[in-house]
Amino acid sequence: MTHPDRRHFTLSAAAKLLRFGPNKLRALLRTQGVLDANNLPRRQYVQSGDFKVDVRERVGAYDIRHQYAVALVSGRGLTLLRQLIDEHTNAAGSRETASPLRRRDRRATQPGTAPERTGTGATPLPRLGTNPGRSSLRA
Repeated sequence: MTHPDRRHFTLSAAAKLLRFGPNKLRALLRTQGVLDANNLPRRQYVQSGDFKVDVRERVGAYDIRHQYAVALVSGRGLTLLRQLIDEHTNAAGSRETASPLRRRDRRATQPGTAPERTGTGATPLPRLGTNPGRSSLRA
């Protein structure tokens, strides 16, 4: 149990304090093994005092109560997050790719995948009333 005057932050608030994107922070913590697939901290980090798991409740439709868990970061955990972010940004700066967490980069490194497309990625749609297969019939 933690002392009541200790301050804990949500992962989104911690990301804002550390000037790092919340989704990128969660992805980084998952790849480092700090968070599990449900974005909750692993037991060793809770026991060491870096994180705390808070169970909250919301009332949904028809007054159905839903409980959910929220990962909270302590002040000590903020220093851990800062170290992990610094290690990540230093390692990413020395690599060819800007961030190994980007989905596009992960796809390109997987074996058997097609090379990355360039441009916006959106294929323009043909105009209405035109048939590209019959373009030779037009005068």
